[in-house]
Amino acid sequence: MPLDDLLLVNANVLTMDAARPRAAAVSVAGGRVTGVHADAAGLAARRVLDLGGATLLPGFHDAHNHMIGFGLALTEVPS
Repeated sequence: MPLDDLLLVNANVLTMDAARPRAAAVSVAGGRVTGVHADAAGLAARRVLDLGGATLLPGFHDAHNHMIGFGLALTEVPS
């Protein structure tokens, strides 16, 4: 089995899955989540990041913009 790129451990993962509402570790490869794990025992990755009990939520990034408003905002001087 290939090694994952990243392993997030010691986390409070809220899965939003009623059958398995919490987990403690998440593995990532190629920029995609490859697993949500009850614990990190026996898991390995190129990089392991200990979240120190921090909460991890699923999410998405919506990168769309409204071009006219976005362009006008770029001309404003931040205060």
